Amino acid sequence: MSTRKGVFNTLIGVVMTIIISVFQFTFLFVINTQYQGEFVGLIRVIVSFLAYLSLTEGGLGLITMFSLYRPLQNGDYETVNDIVNTTRKNYQRTGKIYLVIVISIAFLVALVNGLVPGILGSFSADIAYWELAIVILCLASKELIFFYFSGAYQNLIQSDQKGYLNRLVFIFSEIIMYIFLISLFLVPNIPFFVPFFAYLICGIIKTVVTFIIIKIEYPWLQHKKWIKQKRLLKQSWWVALSRLPELVVSNIDVILVTIFLSLSFTTIYSYYLIIAATIRSIAMILISSFREVLGYWIAKSGRIRWSTYTRFEMYAYMVAGFCFICQFIISQYLISSIYGTQYLNASNQENSRIFFDFFLSSPTFILFLSLKNAVEVATEPGKVIVNATVKHKETIWGSYIQALIILVLGISLGWSLSATGHRDWALYMIMFSVFIGWVYRLISIWVYVWKNLTYNSDLRYIVQNSLILILPMLVAVLFNFLYLFNAYPPVNNIKQPKLTLSIAGYTLLGSIGLVLLLAMIINFKHFWLIFDMKKFFKSLFKSKKTDKKKYDKEWQDLFNDMPPPSQMNNFSNTFDLTSTYQVNRNNIDDLLEQELIKKQKLSSKKTSEQEKPKVGIYKIRG
Repeated sequence: MSTRKGVFNTLIGVVMTIIISVFQFTFLFVINTQYQGEFVGLIRVIVSFLAYLSLTEGGLGLITMFSLYRPLQNGDYETVNDIVNTTRKNYQRTGKIYLVIVISIAFLVALVNGLVPGILGSFSADIAYWELAIVILCLASKELIFFYFSGAYQNLIQSDQKGYLNRLVFIFSEIIMYIFLISLFLVPNIPFFVPFFAYLICGIIKTVVTFIIIKIEYPWLQHKKWIKQKRLLKQSWWVALSRLPELVVSNIDVILVTIFLSLSFTTIYSYYLIIAATIRSIAMILISSFREVLGYWIAKSGRIRWSTYTRFEMYAYMVAGFCFICQFIISQYLISSIYGTQYLNASNQENSRIFFDFFLSSPTFILFLSLKNAVEVATEPGKVIVNATVKHKETIWGSYIQALIILVLGISLGWSLSATGHRDWALYMIMFSVFIGWVYRLISIWVYVWKNLTYNSDLRYIVQNSLILILPMLVAVLFNFLYLFNAYPPVNNIKQPKLTLSIAGYTLLGSIGLVLLLAMIINFKHFWLIFDMKKFFKSLFKSKKTDKKKYDKEWQDLFNDMPPPSQMNNFSNTFDLTSTYQVNRNNIDDLLEQELIKKQKLSSKKTSEQEKPKVGIYKIRG
């Protein structure tokens, strides 16, 4: 894939993510006008509990994707067929278990709400128990359809470096779902549960489109003859055990806010979570270039050099710093401009007080939430290496200790502060607990990668990369606390919505400039290797296509056991809308440079190459 197309695909991916966020904000705004503020919080809590049920998958999806890397590289379609069919059968069995659990939960929640009216909020007293049960079933229908019909195929597409197709299908179905949701909620006197059938429609659309892609991209896939991959199923349980704490961590903040504060707090907190999820998704799109190539590279060679990993780490830290600045500065102004008037004129004065006094009066809350999001993005390089080398068993305790830290700190601080009437600090400390847990996870996974999963590991670039992550955050915190928040309070933004656009524009430009400038100053060598501007603009504006023979030779030199590009299907090249770095049609210059440098060093027989090689920090003897 050309540089020009890569830039275009990145922009499209970011724009699509923002469009979905706009639909989400609009959806929440519409249902806030129809129901009381607690309703959004209830839906968010239900979705959080349903997310825990995805553990019934048993970690099969992740281990399937990494198990498919090598056979797809080698063109071993028989093994690919065995893995996909093993996954498909196991997903269908998982879907049945998931359905039974969801029906049980829907029945119990609806029964409790019927026996104790108002336990889920004052608005829920007027909802029939069977209506609430239907809502829960509809919210779970997307995941159920994924398990039973299309889960294995989406894993195959992702493993074949065509994850952009999955994202395209996801974006398309989500947009249709939100259009249905918003339109139905605006219909007067419509039954409470009817709009939520849009979730079921979304799942059906995703499945149908995925089947079409599979038929076009993988015509050799068949279900008649295949061998069960027992080793795959065994490994998936280790992945499931490692995913258990990650699932707990992913939604524990919503649960704790609901338990120790109220559904009104959860509703307003959900607004900020949309911004956090959007920025995190954009970050993953920006770093997917390194992530997908490194996954393939490690599946081929087993390990990577320390210098290569630190380049990936530096880039991820730059993206994390950029995300922190944007979320920390823009979030409160954006929320106040969208929902400020609604809460200012709200009939429920308690909800209005919570909105202004707890979420807009100080930047402390958004500081902890932004820190948590940035550190989560910063852990991505280590997680990629661990997943690609299938070291879940060795790193599982780090995830459990992270979850334990968050639970102990979150429950103890949240309960004690809320019980003594300090609800604002209870909210802050719940966010702080999640942040501390992610810091531990970042350190633990980094140490394991440094010791065991990279060649020739040493202390180079540790301080530089840490500064690239920390300094942009520090500058943004000082600027917001000392100047911006006092000069332009978010509360005043309700009457001046144009201020949000100005702050957002200046923040985007300023954060990009700050992160790039600091990276250049701190580690110019790695910065230039990552952002070769001369090569970038040359590739961006050149009119001639790369010579096919030269490209094929580069391909064969780098991946000798992979099929040449001529054997690839052109469907993916036509609909490549969100991927930024695909191996089959891409700028593989960075990886080629590494191989060429390696060959030059071997031919020149430098003294440094005569030393004993190391794996991690340990020398190989003999």
